[in-house]
Amino acid sequence: MRKFVIWWCLIVFIVMPIAAQSAEIKSGFRKSSWGWTPKQVMATEKGKPQTTKLDGNRTLLRYKNKLAGLNMTVAYIFASNKLVRAKYLLSDTHSNNNLYLRDYDTLLNVLTEKYGEPSANDRSWNNDLYKDDIENWGMAVAVGHMLQFASWENELTTISEMIQGDNFRITLGVEYSSKKYEKVENDAVKQEQSDQL
Repeated sequence: MRKFVIWWCLIVFIVMPIAAQSAEIKSGFRKSSWGWTPKQVMATEKGKPQTTKLDGNRTLLRYKNKLAGLNMTVAYIFASNKLVRAKYLLSDTHSNNNLYLRDYDTLLNVLTEKYGEPSANDRSWNNDLYKDDIENWGMAVAVGHMLQFASWENELTTISEMIQGDNFRITLGVEYSSKKYEKVENDAVKQEQSDQL
């Protein structure tokens, strides 16, 4: 009986930290947790990132990867050396603008499957020229007449998907933002603006 209790205690002490670590990892982006340093995040990704020093106290790490069969740029944004935001940005290009809307729907389905129905799921029109012409909705996005967005939220993270365009260039991405570290990034941006004066 005593051996059983000792083994049980060993299992609890080994499994509990692993379970806690798994829960912590789910509180961020991919395999990283909010607040991690660039070095910690780099240990979870394959390959060498493209690193960009942003103004002030912010850094950007970029990797190439796939999501739902689409070629994506994976971007990690750090403020004061802490992971505060992250994004998937579509790197595929299409000659038919409607295919970007297809990609948006593909990502929307994957996100809905993982996070449930979005709390917001809308289409916004700045110009009605193509509104009644669904065959030209891709063009409507490209010229900035229409954008689509959806969002999800949990206790630690805000997730949003958006497709928008301007000057015949379409941007499609999914952004993950830490609620806890939002102020850290806002403070870094304010400091950047102040430093430029």
